Amino acid sequence: MISLQNVVGCSGVYSDTIKLLPDGLHYVYSLGNSLVMSNINDSSDKIFFRGHDGPISCIAVDPSGRYCATGQIGQNSDVIVWDLVTNQMMYRFEEHDFGISALTFSSEGPFLISYGVSDDSHLIVWNISNGTIVAHRRFDRLQINDILWVDRVRDLKRRPTNQFLIALLGVQFVFLTFDPQEGSLDVDIDHSIMRGRDFTAGCISLDCLRIYAGTSSGDVYVIDIPSRRVSQTLQVSSTLIQSVLPGEDKDITSAGFYVGSVDGTIRFWSGDGVQFFEVSVQQLGNPICSCDILGTCQMLATTSTGEVVYVDVSPTTASQFPVSVLSHNHSDEIYDVSSMGNNFATVSKDGTVRVWDDAMRMLSCGYLQAEGHCVALGQTVAFVGCTDGSIRGHDTLTGEHIWVIDKAHTSPVTALLVMDKRHLLSGDASGTFRVWDVRQQRMLASIHEHTMPITSISLFADKKYALTSSSDAQFILWDLEAYRRISIHSIPQGAIYGLELCRDQKTILTASGDGRIGYWDITKTGMIDAIELEAGVLPTAIKLHEDNSKYIVGCSDGRIRVFSFTTAELTSYGTGHGHRITGIVSLGQNKWVSVGLDGAICMWSFQ
Repeated sequence: MISLQNVVGCSGVYSDTIKLLPDGLHYVYSLGNSLVMSNINDSSDKIFFRGHDGPISCIAVDPSGRYCATGQIGQNSDVIVWDLVTNQMMYRFEEHDFGISALTFSSEGPFLISYGVSDDSHLIVWNISNGTIVAHRRFDRLQINDILWVDRVRDLKRRPTNQFLIALLGVQFVFLTFDPQEGSLDVDIDHSIMRGRDFTAGCISLDCLRIYAGTSSGDVYVIDIPSRRVSQTLQVSSTLIQSVLPGEDKDITSAGFYVGSVDGTIRFWSGDGVQFFEVSVQQLGNPICSCDILGTCQMLATTSTGEVVYVDVSPTTASQFPVSVLSHNHSDEIYDVSSMGNNFATVSKDGTVRVWDDAMRMLSCGYLQAEGHCVALGQTVAFVGCTDGSIRGHDTLTGEHIWVIDKAHTSPVTALLVMDKRHLLSGDASGTFRVWDVRQQRMLASIHEHTMPITSISLFADKKYALTSSSDAQFILWDLEAYRRISIHSIPQGAIYGLELCRDQKTILTASGDGRIGYWDITKTGMIDAIELEAGVLPTAIKLHEDNSKYIVGCSDGRIRVFSFTTAELTSYGTGHGHRITGIVSLGQNKWVSVGLDGAICMWSFQ
């Protein structure tokens, strides 16, 4: 039975995708299509919530911390409400199209507000006690980035009524009055503010008297709630503001605010409601994507490079805040993985190549000078094949870019394999297979037999022969001494995504786009047997277990499937990814690593 041991990953694409829970011990965040609940003190303590089929674009948590809502981008732009106590899905709302741009829960009452992307422009208020729509309003292609549940509307004598004030922040700042009894959402035309400004995020002050609204130009608008007028504008940052959070200065009775920006800073501003001034600045080093705060001391932030950062904001009078990194992650799709001993390397769409140990600790991070597509880990160098045709080397200890074979291929490099300390094998999108002397950065051979991208390379134990698979529905056996093709093997249709050479150096397993796992004898031309997966599921990566009794298959639905080698029986499933698996490697000692397009790295073992 395969068992999930740990997961590393955090999406760093959207600006409202991490939330602290009221217990102060847990937080929720997005990982591709999945919602993850994690323990601040134990990164291996995770619970996964799966129900979306597209990237999660926003998250909201109700004031009690029991309910969490998630919205996604894509054709099925659903809103899902989760119960964080029972860890179950409560509702799936399917009223929006194209995507969800903002979510918020009410501060009182059982209400959830959702807003779609500009192509949808639909505002809906839901009653989460029964899953029904209370009110809705459609706008004319209005982009909204944040929603604030402000307060009860007050009458002329400042007494609270049964209506509620809601603020929409986007290319306009719009006040609405929500009446739950009438089911109405009325725009306050007289007090809608600042057309032409791009409001990106906002919050309500702790004393509930002001709204702080951040913009794409780095300004913060201070809006008086009773009058619904702008009282002043503050130049807080020189770059786009991603998060605005309420804060308190213990030396001043009024509340202040925190701002997280794409310049990588978290800033605390304080004031008395009339005058505001900057108190503290903390540089995190990478652009901030999302922030959340609990009380007056705990803050979490995610960066564009995938870090989850804990910030102690209790000393508001300090010039800087104490900061600790809870986890290092890729922030986007992971294309490939390669192992050497107990370590492994990954390459991602986020522009980095990273080396990890078998405890999932990041050892180094290298920033690519061209988009990487595949990786091969050597003893001291992580080799990366890039879409510009180059092969680049990064130091495994420091991540430093140390050398490059420029124009190693005339098309994107799609597969790499370390042959020995001196030689490297590569394949590209045109189907060309090449052999390199990496010490001299010299090409030893170039052979063009495939007609489509090479997807994987395997090496025989004697290192005299190699196998390449391709999207052209073929795999080829090569003589590495004579640099010639020995044999070619084909399936009727579909790409061969990966292949695995078994210990007998004769049997080959293939994972192909026709939905089958193929058994081959290298001495014979045709396939000798095949296993067909469930309808609609494709095998996208394959690896033989060390004991040769079973093999592990990564699939397009994000699940791991384990098959008996001798009987071809499906023996167990593993669920860890929320999207297509792109690679599987063994670290020895019953440890396996898979990576996928959800940006997750999963560690597995067999029980």
